[in-house]
Amino acid sequence: MLRASGVLTFPTPMLNCLVLGGGGREHALCDSLAHSPSCEKLYALPGSRGISEMTGALCPGTIYSSETIPPMSSEVSGEITNEASSKLASIDLLSPSSIVSFCVSHSIDLVIVGPEQPLACGIADALTSSGISVFAPLASAARIESSKVWMKDILSRAGIRSASYNVADSLSAARKLLRRCTSFPIVIKADGLASGKGVVIANNREEADLAIERAMVERCFGSAGDCLLFEDFLSGEELSYFSLCDGDAESGVRFLGVARDYKRSLDGDKGLNTGGMGAFAKSSPFVERRSLEEVSVRGEIVRPLLRQIEKRSTSYRGVLFLGLLVSSSGVNVLEVNARFGDPEAQTLLPLLEGDIASTFLAAANGCIKEEESLRSRSGLGSRLFDFSEGLHSVSVVASSKGYPSSYATGSAIRDIDNFESSSETSLYHSGTELRRVEGVELFHSSGGRVFTINARGSSFSSARARVYEALSSINWRDGFYRRDIASEKDTQSFESCCAKILRFA
Repeated sequence: MLRASGVLTFPTPMLNCLVLGGGGREHALCDSLAHSPSCEKLYALPGSRGISEMTGALCPGTIYSSETIPPMSSEVSGEITNEASSKLASIDLLSPSSIVSFCVSHSIDLVIVGPEQPLACGIADALTSSGISVFAPLASAARIESSKVWMKDILSRAGIRSASYNVADSLSAARKLLRRCTSFPIVIKADGLASGKGVVIANNREEADLAIERAMVERCFGSAGDCLLFEDFLSGEELSYFSLCDGDAESGVRFLGVARDYKRSLDGDKGLNTGGMGAFAKSSPFVERRSLEEVSVRGEIVRPLLRQIEKRSTSYRGVLFLGLLVSSSGVNVLEVNARFGDPEAQTLLPLLEGDIASTFLAAANGCIKEEESLRSRSGLGSRLFDFSEGLHSVSVVASSKGYPSSYATGSAIRDIDNFESSSETSLYHSGTELRRVEGVELFHSSGGRVFTINARGSSFSSARARVYEALSSINWRDGFYRRDIASEKDTQSFESCCAKILRFA
């Protein structure tokens, strides 16, 4: 510990960081970590060639077919040889022991977990037991996302408002609950993890019956649909609220920001439910230690929730993501997630500058209150600003035609290689692979959601114009994207919603 000008400061160690996952969210995490002064070496597992190309992260677990570019040579990846890369391609992110072995052999100091499935499998427990810092909650605390029934019980015990609900743990029980329904719409949710697609808003009895059939008979969500949650439908404005938590419900909670995302596949919120087609956000106001900090939702919802999680399981460390619904009657919690959202991460993280690796380490080690390196980009110089003056961020996801239903992969995405990130725009790979075609290396689609473009600006309209201009410069005939992300109507209602429930002090 050092003292400078009467202020206590803490020396920042140089860190070898590992990001688990290989999608757009993990690309955004790698991008932020790559710009962190304390991040010495950065790995992503499995990562992707897009992540490696654009952030410099070592991605030794990426699988390459004979038609694609060969795995990284030792010249590119340092101590990782082609043989080692081939073996790492088989590492299962749901195998905690394999991840621990990788971390030990590569001297990893900090692990950041992207997807939700490894959390439910206990990856944070295994890493913590091995003395490796991990920015993620233990499995018992991550149950706040992996079981919606448990989440509802926690909310109830904490006295936090949410929709009234009933639980069905069998097909007969679900059909019995449906027969008792007298008004629609109703909300039917798979209890377990379903990649963001386990929620159905049923407008009538036929749609509700189909949702039950798909979950419990066709088992489209696997074991996640063995138990179903029936909730009352609530109307209002939705808001995604993010906190950083270090295990201390009282003084170890830090407001990260708010965002709004788009789940439906088509313009006008039509089409099927997806993992997310776009999002927009505004930077949070902690530019200096003396800056404003959000206190209302944190005091009335976040802290009571964290206290109850600790009482029922263990202290919570990592990102806490609240899905809020704001109406004339108050604020309800729609969902709770135990990690960054996707594409919310691609929208919030570009708003932050400073040493995010150091901040994540502080949260992982229970001392975030001593960490002051993470700041919001003001985009307006170094002066302080209030929430209404913050930098604005808009993200749009480009997906394969047909997503989230049947879609083809393997089509060339021309001009994506020419995209260069700037202070105003970023591109994040989520479902791409690099192939050599007639001697030319091109990125091709390999998934449903393929890439995300984010843009920042002093207003939502300027950020929106930049993101759509960037999208129009990429030639991909087999892709599509929504054209109404961050519309004026949506951003105005978002700002009105924020004004109603956020209080800074």
